[in-house]
Amino acid sequence: MKALLFFIFIIIVFVAIKYTLKRINIIRAENTSEEDDQQPKQPPKKMVSCHKCGVHLAQDKALLITNNSHDNTTKEPSYACCKEHV
Repeated sequence: MKALLFFIFIIIVFVAIKYTLKRINIIRAENTSEEDDQQPKQPPKKMVSCHKCGVHLAQDKALLITNNSHDNTTKEPSYACCKEHV
């Protein structure tokens, strides 16, 4: 009789642990989906490099260098990271 009660007790503990773990996974899934919804969706910014030192920075923060010389055969614009590198 004691063995049967012990076996039933083990089954109840197993079911309780399984239920608890399932609930924890559901709660974690809900929390991660809420965090994903709160983060703003922004497209990635285009990155450019400084023509002098090679530092990469966002194109909207870089300084555009206009070259008025006639021997400039490249069509791509040049960028600088600061006024000293212009």
